[in-house]
Amino acid sequence: LAHKSVYYHTDSRLVTTSLKLLFDSVDVEQQKNPDAVAFMNSSQFKNNESAFIGDKTLFQDVRCVLPNHVLDMDAMELSRRLLFSPDHGQSPVEYIADSISASMQSFNDEFHLLTPITAGWDSRMILACSKDIVRDVTWYTFSDWSSGEHPDVKIPKRIAAEQDFDYSIHHPRDLEDDFQSALSDYLCWTRNLPKTKHVQFFYNNYDVEKHVYVTGNGPIYKLHYDSPESGANMVEHCCEMLQYPGNEYVEHEIEEWLPGATEYAKENDVLLMNLLYWEQRMGRWGALASREKDIAIRGVSPLSNYNLLLTALSVDSSRLSAPDHDLISSVIEAKWPELQQYTINPSKNPLKAKIASSAPYPVERFLRYVNAKMS
Repeated sequence: LAHKSVYYHTDSRLVTTSLKLLFDSVDVEQQKNPDAVAFMNSSQFKNNESAFIGDKTLFQDVRCVLPNHVLDMDAMELSRRLLFSPDHGQSPVEYIADSISASMQSFNDEFHLLTPITAGWDSRMILACSKDIVRDVTWYTFSDWSSGEHPDVKIPKRIAAEQDFDYSIHHPRDLEDDFQSALSDYLCWTRNLPKTKHVQFFYNNYDVEKHVYVTGNGPIYKLHYDSPESGANMVEHCCEMLQYPGNEYVEHEIEEWLPGATEYAKENDVLLMNLLYWEQRMGRWGALASREKDIAIRGVSPLSNYNLLLTALSVDSSRLSAPDHDLISSVIEAKWPELQQYTINPSKNPLKAKIASSAPYPVERFLRYVNAKMS
């Protein structure tokens, strides 16, 4: 399935993927969490696509099971999963490439697949692993730009034309009152973002029994967060990476999460920043879009296979780093080498691209700070 949050009630043996369904179906306390409510009303929260951090929710007695965690239903306690090195007799690149290809083939055998393609790494990897079924899949880009020159439109359009498969550009309409009402009835709280219009597009145009959308968000296949400088305040660094600098609510959640995460990262020889992105970012923000789309269509994620994640975690971090992202690039090379000729995530500003790819982290952080002040 696509990324989904799982919730549990701390005073009852209740587990759900839908807070709305929980409270509509079972007579349980619905006391609001005042700290969470205040956080949700903050401008930082709204400007960060309503990304929750930590395991708390809008409700006092309901918690979220973060990724990489197991819920003991008898004790109602959480623990992290044991990590192990996968033994599949293949190189990481071969295993990841073959697994994604097999998943896409299996999905395609049962459903009509709707798969987004942009100028980014994840969708390019999924495209490469779908070479054998490329003409069966509906490839598309949602365009919220008035010009077709945006790289997320221009590059996929060129790839499709030169590699001979169908590709569509969708311009979703503004949100309609009827859809907003239906979404509000379906969820405990909603967002009004450009991507919300994408949900409406699915809602109005596709049969949930026949179509499945494919999401390409992968938490481990490339490094998203920089490691801190020696001696840096780790709580502050994590908050900055999560785009919540100085937020007291997020600082408190990271203070709770950090000791166990640090010990786990050391014991299993994984990067703490990888764990931060996997558990905190993808566990809350990453799951929101999939939950919103549930009203309209089912989703699958070929990158959310646990064995794939374990395999990616076993790869040296240098192969996950920008600008080359060697692990993903090698998967593309293995499955559809002709795709390597097309630029990935080009910058319209060559100087900005050069700085982003080569500047030391303190310099990059300072430039981001200056840019934020000027915006």
